[in-house]
Amino acid sequence: MKMNAKTVDAMWPSSVVVRGWMTGLVAALASLAQVHAANYTWSGPDNGTWNQTDTNWTPSSGATVWNATTHNALLGSSNATVFNGSVYVNSFSGSGTLSANVSSSIRLGTGNSSFSGTIGENLRFVWDGAATLDFSGNNNDTANQWVLRNGGIFRISSANAWKTTSNSKVEANSTTFTFELAAADLSINTGNMFLNNSGTAGLRFAALNADRTVTWTGAAVGGAATAINWGAHGNNIGETLAFGNANATHKLIWASGIDLNGGSGATLTRKIDAINGSAAVGGEISGVISDSGTTKATLLKTGSGTLILSGSNTYAGGTTINSGTLVADHNAALGSGLLTMAGGALSNSVGNTLANTINLQTDGTIGVLATKTLTLSGAITNVGALTKRGAGTLNLEAVNTFSGGFIIDNGTLAVGASGALAASTVAVNSGATLNNQGAVLGLIVNPGGLATGGGSYGTATNLSGGTLTPGVGGDTNFFQRLTLAGGSTNLFWIGSAATHDMSVVTNSLDYTGSGMPQLKLDLASYTWNSGDQVVLYDNRFSGMSAFDGTNRWFQFTDAFGAVSNLYNNTLFSAVTGGSSTNLFRINYDVLASGDGQFNDIAITAIPEPASLNLLLLIGAAYWLRRRLHSARRWRG
Repeated sequence: MKMNAKTVDAMWPSSVVVRGWMTGLVAALASLAQVHAANYTWSGPDNGTWNQTDTNWTPSSGATVWNATTHNALLGSSNATVFNGSVYVNSFSGSGTLSANVSSSIRLGTGNSSFSGTIGENLRFVWDGAATLDFSGNNNDTANQWVLRNGGIFRISSANAWKTTSNSKVEANSTTFTFELAAADLSINTGNMFLNNSGTAGLRFAALNADRTVTWTGAAVGGAATAINWGAHGNNIGETLAFGNANATHKLIWASGIDLNGGSGATLTRKIDAINGSAAVGGEISGVISDSGTTKATLLKTGSGTLILSGSNTYAGGTTINSGTLVADHNAALGSGLLTMAGGALSNSVGNTLANTINLQTDGTIGVLATKTLTLSGAITNVGALTKRGAGTLNLEAVNTFSGGFIIDNGTLAVGASGALAASTVAVNSGATLNNQGAVLGLIVNPGGLATGGGSYGTATNLSGGTLTPGVGGDTNFFQRLTLAGGSTNLFWIGSAATHDMSVVTNSLDYTGSGMPQLKLDLASYTWNSGDQVVLYDNRFSGMSAFDGTNRWFQFTDAFGAVSNLYNNTLFSAVTGGSSTNLFRINYDVLASGDGQFNDIAITAIPEPASLNLLLLIGAAYWLRRRLHSARRWRG
């Protein structure tokens, strides 16, 4: 293909091309900077001191003084003691032992560091740049400090890299401090982790290579005697607890409680973020989320990933989904407050019931896994639209007033007898099912969709390829206005003349499209009985419907695949419960409901032609016998 400017513009929008070019340039410049960064190799003595101006390091080239943006320290297997104060380095690596004088620190630039040696006492690491420290060695310190200022990752790549019983302190001053757990779970007993008082500080935990668990003992996170003092600085949305990142391969499980600590002033928002990386789920909180504050804080779900709440949570300030997916895997997963859907999706992976009222602030999605059921007993309000996804079943038990519409993309939406979609039209897509036992404002059955149940509708349209049925077992559904398209399937179960499906239409029965709608009868439970009349459409409006048997009619396909046009008063055959073929007549001008209108549509079981002939012969023989008997008496 000949390439030119127009071709490129057609393949990629100009903004994408520019962004891609700029991204590539930035990456190239960063790579060049790393290549030209001066490497300093430890030249001794072993156990010597490392400070900002010493001569224990031999540069590969260039200047002989440290520069945090360009110099990389290569310690090798030697040992060094960081001198009292700070040393600046772009990155460092090695497998020896690092120790420190009191208040000594290593300040990391933008280069990634990898250390497999041993960390001794009183050493402080400060991330001045957004870099990664991959620590796969041993931590012998009981009072480390890890301070993040401009982004960065502490990757724990050995079981001994984090001192479980240490008094280590982690501070996130202006951005999120990320722990990547690459080798073991993380357990913190008496450690102190602080989110300092800047607006975006937070902690992030990501699982690599296997599911990882973070456990805090002694108190719930956020309480007065706890490890993370969430909210002590009066920030609203600034302090974030986050799970997963771009490097995550597995789920991070937070096994301890969280106290949102709402305080007593203005309502606070506690942000919990999730990013999946290559994992299916970014994080799960299995501990109890509570709130000891007088003013109850709101939990805000952010990030593109999936967060599971599986604890019996007691917080009452409400939950907001801003993006990504929030999986509620416990009846009390969302506490007792309002759920606001401002984006993203709500889901579950177990069978459970949520009683929270849902504020559908914008269009949202509810997903239910195959074989699972999610029941919503609280009302859904506001103006957004909902889409149901997943092969499982979503039950609605409340009177829902949201007005944006409801699309069933997969699985089943079940509206209970006490439930309603009072202000929304439901669209049933291919492969999806609506089971309505309550009340629905509007219905559209798209090709391949199925709508069933003995509920009521304001308006309903069964499009070509869609299937509409009251149900199985003698159900009756109700319509104000019902429109049947050519090619639609309209199914009725018949058990007997007294027990059968029926549709009641109170305003109009109309037609749309081309061709004729299909009538399908489920007669597997029916034993044929001559004279049985079954009303299929009880039309309780004046005048004829669009289907009068002359201008428009139903079509019927028998057991042998033959298609019959069911004109008014037409005979047709169908297979009944005894696997025998029996004869029926359809009429479009029946008076069935006592409303004085001869516009109901019904079928009647009638004898087969052979049976009719036999009855005629018997009747004729009886008539002839009576005539002969009378003649003898007259002659006598």
